[in-house]
Amino acid sequence: MVETVTAASLAGLVSTALIATFLSGMQAWAKGTGKITADLESQSALKRISGELKEAMSVTVDGNGMGLSYRLPRQDEGGNFVVPPVWDGVNRRIEFNSGRKELAIVTGSRREIIAENVISKDVTNGNRDYRIFVPGSGAITRQITVMIVSETYGARREKVASRLRETLFVRNVPVLTR
Repeated sequence: MVETVTAASLAGLVSTALIATFLSGMQAWAKGTGKITADLESQSALKRISGELKEAMSVTVDGNGMGLSYRLPRQDEGGNFVVPPVWDGVNRRIEFNSGRKELAIVTGSRREIIAENVISKDVTNGNRDYRIFVPGSGAITRQITVMIVSETYGARREKVASRLRETLFVRNVPVLTR
């Protein structure tokens, strides 16, 4: 009888340890999945912004740093840029909507969401307000630092944040765009 009770107790202890290890692993998995989702959201948005601005001939950052306006050069029927560069006449913006927590590209009257779950506070750095777009110094903006902080949920509805920052270099030839 003593052997049976001892064996049952040991089996119970081993089972409890295995279940605790399994639950801990599942929690770490859920948190990691949330972090990957947030990272991918930020990376995808930054790649799209970089793609839009690399051909821009004029970029103007809003005073609050939460949006920017840009102009693209006109292209001919073959997809080649017209020389000398002239504006294609389409108003374009990249802007943050704090109510919806999204970043969108606005082309004329069309709005395309490029990132969701973007937040206006940098939770990875003391929960401070931050500016998504920060222009470089000088009268003509030649570089823009873009920072995106996104937030998703991991295990037990725990918030997981991702912060991505990159400096983009732009042409910004405002004399030719008037």
